[in-house]
Amino acid sequence: MVLTIVNNFWNSPIKLTLFILFIVLIIILTGLLVLWCKKITLKKLEIKILAKIDILKRLPLKYKIFRVSEIARNNNAYAKDLVIWRTKYEIIYEKKMVSCLEVLKKLYLPTKINGQTKQNHPNYKALQPLYKELTLLEDEGRKLLGEIDKQLKIEVLQRDYILAHKIMFTALQEDAAKLQMNVSLDENKFNDFQHNIENMFDEFEEFLSAGDFNRTDQILSNITTSLTIFVEILDNIPQIKILLTKVVPNKLSLLKDKYVLFNKDENSKDILKYSFDELTTNIDEIKILISKHIDNLQYKKATKKTIEIINSINDFDNTIEHQKAIISCFKKYYKIVMDYINKIERSFNIVSRQIESLRSSSILTPKEDGIYREAMAKTKQLTHDTNYLVLEINKNGKDYVKFNNELVKLLENGITTHEAIAGVVKIIEKRNFAETEIRKTIHLLEVVLLQAEVRLNQLEYKKLLGKYDKAINDYRKSLDKIKNISFDVTKKEEVQEVTAKLDRLKTDVLKLFEKIKNNILLDILAQEALIYAQKYSLTNDAVENQLKNAEISYRSGDYDSSLFVSLKVLTEAKLGKTGKGS
Repeated sequence: MVLTIVNNFWNSPIKLTLFILFIVLIIILTGLLVLWCKKITLKKLEIKILAKIDILKRLPLKYKIFRVSEIARNNNAYAKDLVIWRTKYEIIYEKKMVSCLEVLKKLYLPTKINGQTKQNHPNYKALQPLYKELTLLEDEGRKLLGEIDKQLKIEVLQRDYILAHKIMFTALQEDAAKLQMNVSLDENKFNDFQHNIENMFDEFEEFLSAGDFNRTDQILSNITTSLTIFVEILDNIPQIKILLTKVVPNKLSLLKDKYVLFNKDENSKDILKYSFDELTTNIDEIKILISKHIDNLQYKKATKKTIEIINSINDFDNTIEHQKAIISCFKKYYKIVMDYINKIERSFNIVSRQIESLRSSSILTPKEDGIYREAMAKTKQLTHDTNYLVLEINKNGKDYVKFNNELVKLLENGITTHEAIAGVVKIIEKRNFAETEIRKTIHLLEVVLLQAEVRLNQLEYKKLLGKYDKAINDYRKSLDKIKNISFDVTKKEEVQEVTAKLDRLKTDVLKLFEKIKNNILLDILAQEALIYAQKYSLTNDAVENQLKNAEISYRSGDYDSSLFVSLKVLTEAKLGKTGKGS
């Protein structure tokens, strides 16, 4: 098939000619396209070269070097860096940059051939090294610019700060103008304050241009402080004016209505009116002082004094309310305290009669007499203070602060008097206590001896009665002797003698009772052991004699021996049974 097509082309001259023309046309178009692409690429490279040159010219290195040289005049810290940066700048711009421009000029410089001037058009390869060199120069220039900017960063920051402060200052000046329209201020002092800030801005610019960054930092700090004060002045002074012109008058009006105009208590009306007039006079004096502080732009002092006015108003209200609370408290607790004091006085009268009764039968010790006399003195003083309070109430009428203090004092004295009377009551109780304790102990011993006798009289313990019957009778006789002893409860020595005898007898009786209980317990255990042992004797004749001995010991009252033998028999019997089982 392919051969047929080829033969047809060769055999047809027209087709062959057209095919050749087509091939030639493609070759020509391809060549033109290649030339066009080379021209475009060369053009782009030329544009890039021109762009690099333009970038290098636009880099603010020359201005930066000049700025550093100005700063170095006042700041030696930049002198060394300036030499290095200037050298780098000269290498980049005065040597390498000039060299590149000369190369570029030579590449495009026209040449004369046979008397005719011909414009040179450098090829891509000739321009490529120049482009690379310019790229390196741009990198070096940007690197140098970065080094300088890094060192001059403090200047950039300070310029940013001062710009923000200027914007803020302008806004504050506008607010200040509005404030002056509504609030009367010392215009000269207020304007001087603003002019001082403006002068600081100018001074900042001078030192910044000179490169004295330490000084500019101080000025910037002062500007910040001044603007802060400016803001606080604009914030606080209107608030102070509102408080003085609206809040304070309203509060005073409420106090006047509450305590002067609509006060129904005629007894306190004059006092409250005088206190209110004194308060308003004091506030007026402070207001004059506040106005002077505001004129001098001393807003902190003005604020402090304004707070002082507010506190004085609040304190006045609180003081009056406190007085009302005192009156209410006094009326609430007066009757309660008086009833309490009356009870104390009645209690002392009762105790006094009991003490006099004791005096008739015995003599009080000096200590007891001192306690009684102290209670009597406190009671008399309490009665005197009570009468004084009643007289003051009837005389002064409404001095409830004083009345309340006296009532509290009266209550405190009442408590101490109550405690003193309680001490006298203890004396009386102590006098009765000795005889009561002796009787209680005698009764206890009688009960214990009776219980012991009752237990021993039981049928199963009858044999123990003979053993302890004599001891019980002896203790009962000793108890009867103590009961018949005559002694004076007011005499400590006699009471102690009887008490000592009773304590010794009590110890012996309780020991006897404990011994009886133990013997009864041993009797029970011995009986139980014999019963169990006799069960084993039925199957073991060897232990019969032992059990007889145990019974004899039990009948004779030797419970220890009987219990020992019985337990021995039981143990041997158990062991023998175990051995057979194994």
